[in-house]
Amino acid sequence: MDIVYKDEAIKALKKLGSADKTKAKKKIAALLTDPLLGKPLQGMLAGIRSIKVWPIRILYTFNSDTQTITIRAIGHRGDVYKG
Repeated sequence: MDIVYKDEAIKALKKLGSADKTKAKKKIAALLTDPLLGKPLQGMLAGIRSIKVWPIRILYTFNSDTQTITIRAIGHRGDVYKG
């Protein structure tokens, strides 16, 4: 299984403080064992999943055909869903 990061997610990850960055990386690594760990979103964000790593959210998709997890966005709750 592979993890791919969108450019926006890489930029956001780099901006996080060291403690939040460490927590986010651990949660992303946990997706390798359970790619459906996150909550499925609805409406305009259908097909995307979200995991909480307080105080941030990580939005990602999982393609079961290619076994690829794509990290789409990382950020605070108020900002990350604005796309």
